[in-house]
Amino acid sequence: MAYQYESLNKREMEIRLIRLATGSSVKNNETVRCVLDRYSLDLSHPLPCVVISYWWGTSTERRQIDIGGRMLDVPASAEEVLRFALQTKGNSEYIWINAI
Repeated sequence: MAYQYESLNKREMEIRLIRLATGSSVKNNETVRCVLDRYSLDLSHPLPCVVISYWWGTSTERRQIDIGGRMLDVPASAEEVLRFALQTKGNSEYIWINAI
C-alpha cells in the first residue's frame, strides 16, 4: 500500500522529520525503513536534526522507501542519502529532507 501524508497543523507550525527505523540495515540492499514524525517548530523545544537539501537535477530515477510499513516513491538521490545516513549515523537522529 502506498504511503499517504497526514495533514500538518499550520497553527503549530509543524514539519515532517524522518527517523531511520530501529533495526534498519543497509545489508543486502534492503529497503530503507523510516518513521515519519510531525514536529512543531515551537522554538521553546528545539529538536536537533540533520537538514539535507540537494540539487534537484534532471534525473527521473525513483526508488522506494518504507515509512511505517507503507512504500513511498522518492528521488533516487534522496534514498541514497538516507542509506548513507543509516551507514554513518545509525537510527538515532531526525532528518529533514526537502524531497520527502
